[in-house]
Amino acid sequence: MCAPRSGKVLYLCSGTQSGGSTIVSWCFLQRRDMDGVLDARPDLLPAIPAKLTSPFPWIKFTISSFRFSEVRAHFESDGWTIRPLLVARDVRAVFNSLINKEYGRNGTSSDDPPLRLRLTRFLEDWRLFRQRDWPILRFESFALDPVKTLREMCMKMELSWDDSMVDWTKPPDRIADANFGSQTFLLSRGSSLTKSLAPSLADVRVENIPADDLAWLEQEFAEYNAAMGYAPHIDSRGKPSNPGRAVPRYENTRLYERIQRNQSRTQQAFTTAAEHHRAGRLQQAQSLCRQIITNQPDHREALLLLATIAHQCGNSAPLALLQRNSISPAEQANTLGLVLAQLDFADLAANAFRQAISLRTDVKEYRENLDRVLRQISTAQTRPMPLEKKIIALTPPPSAA
Repeated sequence: MCAPRSGKVLYLCSGTQSGGSTIVSWCFLQRRDMDGVLDARPDLLPAIPAKLTSPFPWIKFTISSFRFSEVRAHFESDGWTIRPLLVARDVRAVFNSLINKEYGRNGTSSDDPPLRLRLTRFLEDWRLFRQRDWPILRFESFALDPVKTLREMCMKMELSWDDSMVDWTKPPDRIADANFGSQTFLLSRGSSLTKSLAPSLADVRVENIPADDLAWLEQEFAEYNAAMGYAPHIDSRGKPSNPGRAVPRYENTRLYERIQRNQSRTQQAFTTAAEHHRAGRLQQAQSLCRQIITNQPDHREALLLLATIAHQCGNSAPLALLQRNSISPAEQANTLGLVLAQLDFADLAANAFRQAISLRTDVKEYRENLDRVLRQISTAQTRPMPLEKKIIALTPPPSAA
């Protein structure tokens, strides 16, 4: 084993998604002098586990939301000395696999970026590795001769050889963070490297790649293919499933799915609130509407129902305001702020007034409304009352006999 170097040294490994980096990471984490993260989430900056059982910390992540250069700079700013390793694979094999994977969402959000963008980020990092003469593990060579390839990488990373990298004697519970990782690897992992790595992984298939994407990959990565020893062109072996290209879509993202689920839950909550209101259970209806507005301040139906409840309790101002139609977007935002302020949503009201001001900076009334609600917030005058007291406060006193 190597003796620990002085200072904070971090072994940082990366590659594309569906690029084979998880099994490489597993090999290094089997070392007796190494511990860390098998596969960090690609949409979060990785963190070094608090407790490591070996002197050398290791982190592997995939290039997707972040480039290697960005993650490296993040750790270097904390004083770490980085020992880098890049796992490279023919990007056509990567695209062909990734487009059918759950984590290969061809989206438009920061956590699910377009597939082309992910690969472009990888290409930039590969060029950085080439410029700095940092070690690059060619996955196809690893699949055909894993021991030779791992020995070469250890020499380049100034690590002594450890048979455990092949024998896999360390169980998952002795690795600080082995929870996240490629499902393909986790399901196919055997008791050793030779029982888990198939030489067929060196093959490149392109049947899932749309024609335009295949042409883009071979043009954009011409330098990469030549330097890494990959073929400049591969026939599609028949008509691709899509003759065009895989177009990134917002609907493919996890963000879109979360918003859809949230909207569905919001609608269910409002339906229940409306049922409570029809049954005369004003307190329950008001409670649900307040939760909806806290989550979605511009939910007009919930605001209207809250204003209706207030009207039933003797306060007609919110209902009258919400019934104002055919007004400008700025006035709509201002009206929303007035209603929210009257319903004791001071923070949300302030945001609505700010929106009105951004749309019409020349309207003095909007600034006055914002100043008023900010003063109320600062003096705690708008602290919401308990719901029971709110209903009582809105209920007009009984008329004298």
